[in-house]
Amino acid sequence: MKIKFFSIFLLLSQLCLGQLNAEFIAMKPLYVRPITFNYTGSMQTWTVPSEVFSILIEAVGAQGGNNGGYIGGKGGKVNAILKVTPGDVLYIVVGGQSTTMNAAYGFGGAGGALVGYSTRFGRAGGGLTGIFSNATVSQANALIVAAGGGGATSYPAATYVDYGAGGGLTGKNGFNNFQYGYGQIWGLGATQTAGGARGIPSDANYILPTAGAALQGGTGGSSNAATSSGWTAGGGGGGGYYGRGGGSAGGNAQGSGGGGSSYAIPSAINVLHTANFRSGHGYLKINY
Repeated sequence: MKIKFFSIFLLLSQLCLGQLNAEFIAMKPLYVRPITFNYTGSMQTWTVPSEVFSILIEAVGAQGGNNGGYIGGKGGKVNAILKVTPGDVLYIVVGGQSTTMNAAYGFGGAGGALVGYSTRFGRAGGGLTGIFSNATVSQANALIVAAGGGGATSYPAATYVDYGAGGGLTGKNGFNNFQYGYGQIWGLGATQTAGGARGIPSDANYILPTAGAALQGGTGGSSNAATSSGWTAGGGGGGGYYGRGGGSAGGNAQGSGGGGSSYAIPSAINVLHTANFRSGHGYLKINY
């Protein structure tokens, strides 16, 4: 009798455990349904499907603009899991890399100009890639932000490599040319609490670059009295949770923009920040 009772108890226990395991497996997200958002130059949206309560994110910011041997800073990457609710509409910004002084979509800073040399301009900073809870793109609505890299200066020499990498909790400073004895002419990097400072011009014949701000990269410095081909214009700062400062301009001074800082909302889990990750335009991948 005791043996029979124990056998029945064991069978019921196994059935209960099996049911619990089945329910657990059914509830556990597998993230096997991917969707990718590439650069389009405008905001995109995605509605969370029914029975989806978390999503796996890979957000990658855009590279800053290149100029020959000067290479724009690569965009940063953020991996994370976000809690969501079925029916939520997510607003998606995918940052672009510009080939000119004008920034592509994604809040990178514009490059500076060089008066008298129409083809010589600082390249714009790379755009951020992010997910926002509202169509109004702001820090208050940010869920994930992957930063863009800083833009290159206008100086065409192929012997220098020039970048301010985007990404990480703190973006990287732009390139600074100490060859001519100048001080800090790069754009400084952004943090989680402040935009990166602008570069300091090397002489008086300049138009000031601007500092980075919330989401927005700073504008590169311009020269308003270029007297020779050695004069340069600064690169724009990369967009990010906070943007980087723009590089400065002046005679023989080479200052690129800095990279922006990345961000994940505090409720996100398994967050991983990677700096200096991506060349070209950004992208966003969602697995659910």
